[in-house]
Order: sequence, then C-alpha cells, then structure tokens
Amino acid sequence: MKTQKIELISFLNQQLMKLKVIYSFSHKKALLIFILFLAVFTSHAQQVQELSKMLSSLSDKSEAAKIENLISDLQPTVYINNDEVKAFGDTSPVCAEVEASALGQLTVTNPLFSSVELITIRIDKPSDLSASIDLSTLTGFTNLKYVQILSTINCTASQLSNIVKGNFVGVVIFYQISIPS
Repeated sequence: MKTQKIELISFLNQQLMKLKVIYSFSHKKALLIFILFLAVFTSHAQQVQELSKMLSSLSDKSEAAKIENLISDLQPTVYINNDEVKAFGDTSPVCAEVEASALGQLTVTNPLFSSVELITIRIDKPSDLSASIDLSTLTGFTNLKYVQILSTINCTASQLSNIVKGNFVGVVIFYQISIPS
C-alpha cells in the first residue's frame, strides 16, 4: 500500500511536470506572438515620416533633391478624383495627385499610372482621414517610389499614418501638414 502511494505520488509529480512544461511552452509561444505583433505594427508606424525629417535623414542627398523636385517643380501629373482621371504635361506623368475620396481609383488598371514615381494623397476635410489605401493593391504603379500624404487640415501624424496600409517594397512614405492661412 505504501509503495502504491509512492508510485501514485511519483506519477502525479511526472504529470505535474508535463503540465508545467506545456504551460511554459504556451506562455512563451504567446509572448513570441505578442512581440511579433507589436513589431509589425511598430514598424508600420515608423515608415511614415514628416517630410522635412525624412529628407534630412536620407544619406543620399541626390535622392532628397529628387523628392523636393517632384514635390515643388512643375511635373507631368495625372489628377485623380471620383469622376475622372486627367493627365497634364507633354510626357508620361511622373506624379499623381489623388483626392482621399478617390483612393479606390488607384487600384484600377490605367496605362498612365505605370510611369508615376510620386503619389500625393490630398486630405482636405476631416472625413478624408477615414480613407485608406492598401499599397499592395497598386499593381499598375510599376515605377512608384514615393507616397506623400498632404493634409490641408489640422490633424495628427498618427491619423495620417493610418491612411496607408500594406507593404510596397522600396516605397518611401511621408506626410506634410500645410494648412492654408
């Protein structure tokens, strides 16, 4: 009878140890999943930078000059709103300017999009902040290098960062808040 109790206690200890290992493994697994989840969302948030900070952080100053040129100088541009897509300029457009309410138009196949290097998303009213675009759906933009979010209303960097979703390797995403006086 005493040996049966010892065997039972030994068996129960073994089972308890197995449960501790399983619990420990599950706990570690949950922690790892949480860390990966946090890393994904943190890296997305870090990708969208304010324009001047992004330009000053570039080690290649010729790229900074190219971005400033695309933003500031007159370029062949395609303008996209809910009703139409219109191109202006003598050559293929290198810039696209889109109203936030027309972001869905960017996913439509259009030969004008293939030469675009910079997309500027305009945020002109508070309701525009609820718009979003998944960059992975922009398959027609084969030359895309930059996405600029240009806000003419008072808003936060976090609100602007939420507009751009997905991943488009090699695309630099930045924002400007430029409220007219």
